[in-house]
Amino acid sequence: MKLYSIRMRRKVLLGITLFVCAIMSKGFVDALFVNDNANGVLNLLKYFFLIGASFAFYASNRSKKKKFSKEFRILMCFYLFVAFISVFSIIESGRFTFRTIKEFCFILTPIVFTYYAINALNKDEITMMAKFSVVIYVVSYFMEISGNFSISMAINAIKNFSLLGGQASFAYDYYETSHFPDPMMALFCYFCYYKKNNRKWAWISYISILVMNKRLIILFATIILILSYFPNWEKITSIKVNKKICIICAIVFAISPLVVIKLITSPLGIWFSNKTGLNMADFWMGRDNMVLYYLNNHFQSYGLGSTYDFTGSMLEIESVKIYLETTIVGSVLLSISYWKITNRNLFSMLVMLYIFLNINTSTSLTTGAFAWIYYLFLIGGINYETVNNDNSPDL
Repeated sequence: MKLYSIRMRRKVLLGITLFVCAIMSKGFVDALFVNDNANGVLNLLKYFFLIGASFAFYASNRSKKKKFSKEFRILMCFYLFVAFISVFSIIESGRFTFRTIKEFCFILTPIVFTYYAINALNKDEITMMAKFSVVIYVVSYFMEISGNFSISMAINAIKNFSLLGGQASFAYDYYETSHFPDPMMALFCYFCYYKKNNRKWAWISYISILVMNKRLIILFATIILILSYFPNWEKITSIKVNKKICIICAIVFAISPLVVIKLITSPLGIWFSNKTGLNMADFWMGRDNMVLYYLNNHFQSYGLGSTYDFTGSMLEIESVKIYLETTIVGSVLLSISYWKITNRNLFSMLVMLYIFLNINTSTSLTTGAFAWIYYLFLIGGINYETVNNDNSPDL
C-alpha cells in the first residue's frame, strides 16, 4: 500500500513538473517568439505540456468521487454538440479545415487538464502553482515590452485609461498586444476568492492588470477588488443567486452576438452612438470591420475554426465567431452551458459576466487556455465547497 502511494505521488510530481513547463512555455515563448510566428510549433509547446500533465494527473488519481465532474460533463456535452454541427457543416459545404481540430484542442485542453488536476492536487498545490504563474507572467510580460517600457510611459498609460477605447494612447499602440492580461485576470479572481494569506498576490495581479491596460479587465478587476474589502466578503462569495436571474443572464448572452451584429451593421449603432456619445469606431477598435468582411463576403460556415480559415486571422469578437460557425443554436447552448456551471454562485456569476462581456468585444475561449485553467479551478473549487455547505444564503 505504501509503495502504491509513493508511485501515485511520483505521478503527481510529474504532473506538477509538466504544469510548470507549460506555464513557463506560455510565459517565455509567448513573450519572445509567438508574435513573430503565431502558428509555429513553439506556440503549441505549452499545449503538449498540458496534455502530458493531464495524463500524469489522470494516472495518479483513482478516486470514484471526483470534483468538477458535473461541470466537466456539461462542457464536454456542449462541445460534442459543436462537433456535430461542425461535421454537418463540413458535409454540407464540402469543405474542411485543419483549424477545426486545432481549435477543439485549444478549447478542450484546459477543460480536460483542470478536471484531472483538480482531483490530483490539493488546494495548497493549486495555489502554489497560481503564485508561480503570476511570477512567470509578470516577468514574461516585462520581457515582451522591455524595448519600449518606462515608468513614466506606464503611468501615462494608466492615467489615459478609457473604457471608450480609441487609438490615441500609448496603451493601444503597445500594451494591448500582450498575451498576459486574461491569464492574470483569472489569477486575480482566484486570489480574491481565496483571499486568506493571499492578499498581496491579489494586489500584485491587480497592479499588473493596470499596467497591461485592458479596458474591461481593469473595470471588473476594480469592482472585484473593492467588493473583496467588504467586511462580509465571505458571505457575499457564498450567496446563491435566484435561478431566474441566472436564466435571464443565459438568455441575454445567447442573443448577444445578434445584438453585436445589429450594432455594427444597422442604424442601431448610430442611434446608440448619438444617445450615449460613444464613438463606436473607437469602441470596436477595428473589430467591426472584421465582422463586416464576413457578412459582405457571404461567409458560409464549415465548422469550428472556419472563420479563421476564411481570412487567415482570428475574428476578434468571439460571440460572433461562435454564432457564424455554429449558428444561433450553438450560441444558445454555449450560454446555457457556461452559465450552468456557475451553479448560481454570486462570485462565479460575476466572473462569468466578465467572461461573456469579454467574448462580445474580444476573444477568450479559443485563445485563453491558460486563463481558463484558473477560471475553472476557481469555479470547480467554489462549487465543491458550496455543495458541502448547506448554509449558503440566497439572493
